[in-house]
Amino acid sequence: MDRLDDITLEELYDLKDQIDKGKPRERVLAAIGRKQGDQLETLADRHGVVEKTIRNWLDRFEEEPIEQAPYDAPRPGGPAKIEGEDREQLFEQLQQPPTELGYDQQAWSAKLLLHHAKEEYGVEYHETYAYDLLKEAGLSLRTARPQHHEADPEEKAEFQETVEKKRPELTDKTVVVVDQFTKHVGTVQRRGFYPIGSNPTIEVATSWDSVTVLGAVTDDGDSFFCWTEENLTRNHGIRLLEALTERFGEELVVFLDRAGYFYARDLWEHVSGERETETVGDSSVSCVRGDDLEVWYFPSKLPELNAVEGCWDQLQEWFKYRLVPDLSSLKDYISRGVKTISEPSIWPYLTGKDSN
Repeated sequence: MDRLDDITLEELYDLKDQIDKGKPRERVLAAIGRKQGDQLETLADRHGVVEKTIRNWLDRFEEEPIEQAPYDAPRPGGPAKIEGEDREQLFEQLQQPPTELGYDQQAWSAKLLLHHAKEEYGVEYHETYAYDLLKEAGLSLRTARPQHHEADPEEKAEFQETVEKKRPELTDKTVVVVDQFTKHVGTVQRRGFYPIGSNPTIEVATSWDSVTVLGAVTDDGDSFFCWTEENLTRNHGIRLLEALTERFGEELVVFLDRAGYFYARDLWEHVSGERETETVGDSSVSCVRGDDLEVWYFPSKLPELNAVEGCWDQLQEWFKYRLVPDLSSLKDYISRGVKTISEPSIWPYLTGKDSN
């Protein structure tokens, strides 16, 4: 698996979403499977090839840029067909959301760029070159963070500015970001291919049974995951803080959301001995301070500030094609799925700036 050490699952899933079919998609799916721990023999059987072919596919991700790795075609070396002022205009257009140009998509993809180049400039490119154009225009493959429609941008800006200002003090301790994720037992109905003339049915299982995962990521890139079948209460919040202290040491700054089991007087008293919060400096950022433990609270309706949201995106993708028929299977899958998560850097989320 050394071939994929420098590539995250999130990058591979983003690349997969750009490719509809064919051998390039098979190569990306094989890379995803390998990243999730599948053996070469398993991948070879799944994709109908020999193990040497799988190795060759995976080698591409070590030898080529990730956007080029799935494709056979060499990178075009001739002059670009869109040149001069038209090329400058195209790059300016790529800096805008596609919706500004009348497209029903919020972000650019290789396919949309190919369509736009053909319709706007009468030029047809190979899909591999579309990635080169996007990169040359200053775009990169990323996942947009969710934003609540009632989110307050001023509150977000104040929070990030406060964290950035206090960052030198925070890094004297271990900084931990926490979030939660609930997964239910059940069968997911999806469109698929069935024999012509058949009347496909699926046994649909729905259940109130669920498991809630609590996840934590530190500023050093460490992580901690635990889960429970119980509904979360303030006691779970207190026990989580105790577990984090045991795992990462006593001097912690823990960022929590304002869910009732975290934003609770019993938890505040556990941390500080007082049943109330205070603010960070002259800001409105709410916190609770003890001798060695601090708890800071995220503003409401701003999940994009929480790096652990990216962990749940990866876990959801890992579950995507897995049947969860019962609670036992669900717990087993969670224990396996969290091991595939690549921990994101927390500082770009907390401050809006690069992690350096």
